[in-house]
Amino acid sequence: MRQATRPSETFGHFLDCAQGVAQYLRRRVRDPEVAAELFQDVSIVVLRHSGAPQTGQTFHAWFRGIARNAVAHYFRSQRRQASLLNRAEPEGRSLCAQAPHDPESAFAIRELLDQIFAEVDERSRKLMVDRYLLGRSAQEIAAQIAQSPSAVRMRLLRAREALQKYADSEHALGPEPSD
Repeated sequence: MRQATRPSETFGHFLDCAQGVAQYLRRRVRDPEVAAELFQDVSIVVLRHSGAPQTGQTFHAWFRGIARNAVAHYFRSQRRQASLLNRAEPEGRSLCAQAPHDPESAFAIRELLDQIFAEVDERSRKLMVDRYLLGRSAQEIAAQIAQSPSAVRMRLLRAREALQKYADSEHALGPEPSD
């Protein structure tokens, strides 16, 4: 069904659909800056793809599907990042909810992350920081360290599992408070 189209046809279909997809992204993420970044990422994928559908209606559905996948990936990455930080909630307070300008909180977060990451080897620690704290994609990390994206994702999975085991152990945050 999908056939290679000329770049001018793809660009024309892109222009026809761009505003609707941009509005879709703004409605879904509700942050104009994040929506703009997602639209830029989706646009690059769409415009670089050589096998875009030829008809306008099919192209629009395809374009919107790519946008839907980008939104899903964005929310999954947000949950992963929050989950990683929320596993180490001292005194029931969320680390994500603390003001970033508060030096005392920033120091406490840094100490807690140092304690958690001390249980992970240096290579995995760098991967976790690049992926979850700096927000780099597996493809970007793979290009930097000259490995395949699937190898990076597997190493991230293993690092998350190691952190999960550590977080579930009593060594991570001490014993639970008694009521």
